[in-house]
Amino acid sequence: MGNCWGTIGGLNEDGIPPDENAAKELREETGYGGEIDLRLLSVFSGYRFRYYNFAGIVASEFALELTSDSAWENDRLCWFEFTEILRLLRVRPKTFHFGVVELFQYASAAIGRIVAEIPGEK
Repeated sequence: MGNCWGTIGGLNEDGIPPDENAAKELREETGYGGEIDLRLLSVFSGYRFRYYNFAGIVASEFALELTSDSAWENDRLCWFEFTEILRLLRVRPKTFHFGVVELFQYASAAIGRIVAEIPGEK
C-alpha cells in the first residue's frame, strides 16, 4: 500500500528468526549499523502470511538514509515522537498504512511503556 506512512519491515526469509529478520530489514531500509534491542509487540496472522511487529530501541537517534536496497519501496524516512504518532493517528489515520493503525490500536500501551523506559523520553 503506497502513499502512506508505514513501518520498517519486510518478508521474513525462510529459516531466519523473526527478530533477526527485523534487524536485517532495519539495516537494509535505513542504513543503520549499530546495536538494537528488539521487543515483540504483536503478530498478525492472516491472508496466508504472518507479520511480526517489533519495537526497536537504539542508543540514539541516527540519520535515516534511503538505501539502494529500499529506494524502490520508500519515498522517505522520518522520525516521529510517540505522542505525535498518537495525535496523527487520531486526526489523520488515512495517512498511515492500515497495519500501523491496527498496531497502535492493540499495542500503543506497550509502546508507551517501552518509550517510558528510555532515559529522557516521555
